[in-house]
Amino acid sequence: MKFSLFCSREKRAAAGLPITALVGPIVDIADRQGTAKAVSEPKKPSNLSTKSTISTESALGSDESSSGERLGERGNPERGGAERMRLAGALHHLVRESSQGSRDVQSLQRVCELILAATPTLRLVWIGFCQDTDEQTIGPTAYAGAAMTESAEWALSRDSFDFVAPYKQRVDWQATQEHEFHALFSPWKNSQQECSVTCALAIPLHAEKSMMHGMIVFYADDGSYFKDTGVPAFQALAHVCEIIWKQSHLTFLLTQHARLDRLTGLLNRQRIAHAFTRSAVAIKLANTTQGTQAHEPARPFSILYCYLHDFSKLSALYGWVTADNLLASFATATLSQLREDDKGGRWGTTEFLYILPDTDAMEAAHVLTSFIDHFKSSPVVADSWTIRMGFSVGAATYGIDGVGLDELLQYASQNMRHSTGSNMAYDSPAYQDAARWRFAATTINASSNAETFR
Repeated sequence: MKFSLFCSREKRAAAGLPITALVGPIVDIADRQGTAKAVSEPKKPSNLSTKSTISTESALGSDESSSGERLGERGNPERGGAERMRLAGALHHLVRESSQGSRDVQSLQRVCELILAATPTLRLVWIGFCQDTDEQTIGPTAYAGAAMTESAEWALSRDSFDFVAPYKQRVDWQATQEHEFHALFSPWKNSQQECSVTCALAIPLHAEKSMMHGMIVFYADDGSYFKDTGVPAFQALAHVCEIIWKQSHLTFLLTQHARLDRLTGLLNRQRIAHAFTRSAVAIKLANTTQGTQAHEPARPFSILYCYLHDFSKLSALYGWVTADNLLASFATATLSQLREDDKGGRWGTTEFLYILPDTDAMEAAHVLTSFIDHFKSSPVVADSWTIRMGFSVGAATYGIDGVGLDELLQYASQNMRHSTGSNMAYDSPAYQDAARWRFAATTINASSNAETFR
């Protein structure tokens, strides 16, 4: 590559670029009195070729541009003032909508649309987030603009995510070679002639969790647009985007908390009952439509009802923390034996209910058999304990074994199949130690009680 990005404080410091979020060039106070002092310029990195047709610039630094002007200075004050007024209007609109409207991911799409509506110079706004994973390309969470049709793929390289400060990139499309494409302009790698943008400004989005990073990128068709307008206006828009992002993530967590059982990760009792009701209503509507129009009969659905044997013994022997972890591991293992469209929920303390859509009685019996066979050969593992779980499981089909949930649960309870054995330690060297400790503790307690009554 003939240019490089500086995505960490160490790399920026090594290259001599600023690592603090300073707005504009570093100017001494004496400038206000008419005595201008030289602006300190960062040392250019050795691997940044002067012949490179794609240039990466710190948006808050003071590198020299191609015209010899400092990036921090305003190129056209009149135009910059007008653009800042337009962007301020978009910012006001965003703040008002974020306080009144929904706080979901769709709000980020609305952010892109409002920013683009404020100025015709911006051709595209891109918002994306990445985690600390090995993924090399990051797809957009939201993006919009007239330039959307210029590329079929809008994923950006992970290397383009700068977590420290904003930066700009400009490109000379007449001289750019294929191997020089990188970072913010990578979507146009195979469609140079279609590109209508010449400059991009990337601003990091910060979250409370260090493993999550975000970035908003503004693409303009004028190379001096960001210099004229100034970075602070776009930073303000990015800050509103941060707030919406955090609010949408919090809403997602609250929704998950209301839907899922915290211990097992399955649907809670209310949500699995709701899933049953939806499936039953869908069958009734399909049967009603079939009476008026020529349609194939609706496929039935079935349920599996499962409960664990003597689970309190596990808690007494291993402690409630290990017992809870065993319960969570069992719940996760049950989902792996079901199909993608099946839904599972925690019905009681040690009871589980599974909804099997488009499943008749014969297919439900097959699922039940494979369910039992799996746990016969695959014990549950948690906290270095390997346990063969004892449980009973039964199946019932809607419309054949009953139409209400209570009816189906009763039928499944009366026609259950049992796994072999009860809860027992299986291939666990620590089991003997735990059993001896438990026996010793019982003996000591009995001796203490006898001494008390003497």
